[in-house]
Amino acid sequence: MTPQPGTDHPSELVAHQRAHWEQTYQANPRLYGEAPSEAVRAAIERFASSEVRTVLELGAGHGRDTLALLAAGYTVTAVDYAATALSTLTEEAARRGVADRLHTLVHDVREPLPFADGSFDA
Repeated sequence: MTPQPGTDHPSELVAHQRAHWEQTYQANPRLYGEAPSEAVRAAIERFASSEVRTVLELGAGHGRDTLALLAAGYTVTAVDYAATALSTLTEEAARRGVADRLHTLVHDVREPLPFADGSFDA
């Protein structure tokens, strides 16, 4: 993303980026489609033969991968800095009956994560 005029300070740039993604997800709640990514499909296959039960997803967006992980039976903590995207994800998880295994956190992943080491299996 190209810095915009008036965004010379890092905090201004972060605010600009956050606003951009909030607007983008409001305008396009299914921006990347509904099908899970190839990476998460492969992860689900790999997790099936392991002890994985809890998953941390960074940059979850509107949650197409989170929803696939939830459907596969995992407990997922979805992190994104666009509250709008996480709200859409939470609503869809509730509609699908899997919200009890979903935790969301509005957080900028450029900052340290607020979880202890070993909090997640994957």
